Amino acid sequence: MKAGQLVVLSAYAEKLKMFRTYRGKIGLLVAVKGRSPVGNYFIEWCGVSPWERSQCMQRKDIKKVN
Repeated sequence: MKAGQLVVLSAYAEKLKMFRTYRGKIGLLVAVKGRSPVGNYFIEWCGVSPWERSQCMQRKDIKKVN
């Protein structure tokens, strides 16, 4: 995944309570830090409160918008 792509929660992350705020939301992938497959993906979410807007996630928690 590259910076600038639109993302949503993966099926795995949809089941987790910690990401309930982001269910049904679209995010913009701002930056990718690290070279491992896990990596740190920095996402700016649309439609959430300002203090919850930025989130650092793992690759397994997100998927590209089709």
